[in-house]
Amino acid sequence: MVGDMLVRLRRELVGREAPLVPQVDTLLLLDRQVDLLTPLATQLTYQGLLDEVFGIQHNIVRLPVEKAGGELASSESRQLCLNSAEELFAELRDRNFNAVGPLLSREAKSLTSQYEVRHDARTIGEIKQFVDRLPSMQLKRKSLANHTSLAEEIKKVTDRESFFENLAVEQEFMNGMDTDKVHPHIEDCIARQEDIVKVGTPLLWGNTTTTLLRT
Repeated sequence: MVGDMLVRLRRELVGREAPLVPQVDTLLLLDRQVDLLTPLATQLTYQGLLDEVFGIQHNIVRLPVEKAGGELASSESRQLCLNSAEELFAELRDRNFNAVGPLLSREAKSLTSQYEVRHDARTIGEIKQFVDRLPSMQLKRKSLANHTSLAEEIKKVTDRESFFENLAVEQEFMNGMDTDKVHPHIEDCIARQEDIVKVGTPLLWGNTTTTLLRT
């Protein structure tokens, strides 16, 4: 449907005296009917887990005041804009969460060594070079503090037994194991009166995998 609309739009634009120069040269359309399960899977990248744990709306992630840390700690700074123009976030966003800790540690060591350079500055020129780099270093320090705080909160969630249990059940459905039965995990979630999303998502896994296998 979207593809047909784009083709029709292109035809309408043909013959115009001043054709628009496209800012996007390639568009990839995915038909979700080909793969219904992937959108239901738990996201395990850094940005994906930010969305899973806190929710991302319009590139903004909001952190409860009691959980805020670093530059997010004040009542006025409970939200962080996620932007790939931010060097650290661009490097973190698509990485598996297991790789985030080592990367943050490496960034912290690098930043510390950059600050230590000031002790070796002897000439006015060397001092000026350090002062010129200071604004950029302070931005990196703020960015590092923000993402370290967010990563710590995510880790509290991913270390829970319930998180691992959820992933295990997810894999069972993905691999087509016992999809013809009511999974005890779903029954347990219902008995504990879990959040509707926690109950509904595995129900969708079961329904989708069972339907796919039967067809």
